[in-house]
Amino acid sequence: MRILMAVHHELDPNAGAAGASWQLAEEYRRLGHETEIYSFSDLPRAIPAKLKPLAFPWFLGWRLKTRSGRRPDIADISTGDAWIVGRVRRSANRPVIVTRSYGLEHTAHEAFLAHVRRKAIRGPSWRYRLYHGGFRLWEVAASLRSSDLNLMVSEHDARYVHEVLKIPVERVRVVPHGIPDAFAGQPLRTVSENTESPIGIAMIGSHLWRKGIQYAAEALNIVLAEYPQAHVTFLGTVHGREEVIRHYSPRVQARITVVPRYQRQILPVLVRDHVINLFPTLYEGFSLALVEAMACGLAPIVTSAPGASEFLRDGYDALIVPPADGGALERAVEKLILDRSLLNRIRRSAHQTAQGFTWSRVAGQTLQYYSEALEATPQSMMPVSLHGSS
Repeated sequence: MRILMAVHHELDPNAGAAGASWQLAEEYRRLGHETEIYSFSDLPRAIPAKLKPLAFPWFLGWRLKTRSGRRPDIADISTGDAWIVGRVRRSANRPVIVTRSYGLEHTAHEAFLAHVRRKAIRGPSWRYRLYHGGFRLWEVAASLRSSDLNLMVSEHDARYVHEVLKIPVERVRVVPHGIPDAFAGQPLRTVSENTESPIGIAMIGSHLWRKGIQYAAEALNIVLAEYPQAHVTFLGTVHGREEVIRHYSPRVQARITVVPRYQRQILPVLVRDHVINLFPTLYEGFSLALVEAMACGLAPIVTSAPGASEFLRDGYDALIVPPADGGALERAVEKLILDRSLLNRIRRSAHQTAQGFTWSRVAGQTLQYYSEALEATPQSMMPVSLHGSS
């Protein structure tokens, strides 16, 4: 197959959505499919960063119209960016349009408003209301409705797309993310059951409100004060140390490490001395960082927000707590610190669960959905081959 992918970010292999696209493209190439990726990195340099989200759909439409050489069989485009391409009248030059979600903007917006109503976070700015809460939602809905196939990362998002946005169920599929080959089969060491032995806690992801950072701080301030054997590392925060530790008491800051950015392949080294992954997200489509941490042997403490709770089981391969509840997070961390036998059991189970999420498996499943979409295309528009790059 000839596959064109487009992602609504700069192309960074170590980032979330962009990293997922990069990993998937690499897997497609390994399987013999011609694959190219467009991203914000391909936009003209003269376009300011703040205007790139608005310019990108138009760039894709222009690029597909003017590209030289053979047309792609599949145009796999991130949500909100396919609406211009998808509205092009079907012809021999129009590929099958796939809209791919890395976490549906509509469900994220509703989660945001719910926490605003609870007064857990500040209300939206006028910029948010104008773009993220307005035009962007229209772009996403228009892209989904004009696409031949829509790929969601969770059942929650898939139900919303079908039931609320009225996308026919036959055009919606659920495809999770995967872990790099280097993460599969990572050795799992057993932690000492001596409750006084050191214990490392990791939080992986951007330092953003939707990641539940305020509730994590509420919990970790208590845990670090109560248990001097505990230490915390924040990974991939984007923000620097000062921005992170300002939420923490001065008496515990010495046991906090902040790594704003890291290369994905060295995560196993960075978390070698950690056994708990605190994941207090208020909303998440499907977290790459969560599954990667599980593959590295960390026991997840997650919220029951849509996403992780769809594939994890409380008390088996995770501890699941309510979202926006610092007290519940604190009690869950304390439980694993004091019950090392439970900690080791959850770590083993989480490690095993993570092995089922590989990019090769994700790619195979997605290629099958591509093939189904191609077969549903009018015969006059069928590509030369459904398999391989010829």
